[in-house]
Amino acid sequence: MIRMLEIVEAVLDGRADAGILYVPPQHPDMEVIPLYEDDVRLVAHPSFSPAKQPLTAADLASLPLVYLDWGAPFPQWFEAEAGRQFLPGLQVDHASLLMRYLLDGGGIGFVLQSVCQRDVDAGRLQVVAYEPRVPVPRHTVYLVYLKRSGQQETVKAWSRFLQERVGQKESSRKQTSGS
Repeated sequence: MIRMLEIVEAVLDGRADAGILYVPPQHPDMEVIPLYEDDVRLVAHPSFSPAKQPLTAADLASLPLVYLDWGAPFPQWFEAEAGRQFLPGLQVDHASLLMRYLLDGGGIGFVLQSVCQRDVDAGRLQVVAYEPRVPVPRHTVYLVYLKRSGQQETVKAWSRFLQERVGQKESSRKQTSGS
């Protein structure tokens, strides 16, 4: 949450023209544009081989789960899925730490597809089959900028460019995975 506040402050005080966030700020001077939706995947080092697949919420307590709060709606989903009393093996506060643990074989974790896809494609991580009790929500990524910045047209053009790039990657990913 602290990084989100730093990004919002940088946009508000003019140090940045725009920011990309997982949680949309509620500020009257900011324009918020949904860029794309990202899937959450359970991933692990390739050496991880659970006794059964797909894994379920009941299996999580016995596994070395590394937890990162990805922001709403993830923590609400996770609590509904695993239970309020669930304690992960390790909790981290940044995606880079989560990825480091997973790449080093230090556990399993729920990761945004955009964060882990390169490592999955390269064979450094594997997607672990998971059967949720509660459907895993997609995570929206937002572009934010100042309404009165004078950069609206530039930022909107950049937003369209990013949305097109994400759309191309989505199409490519679906073609290679057969979905």
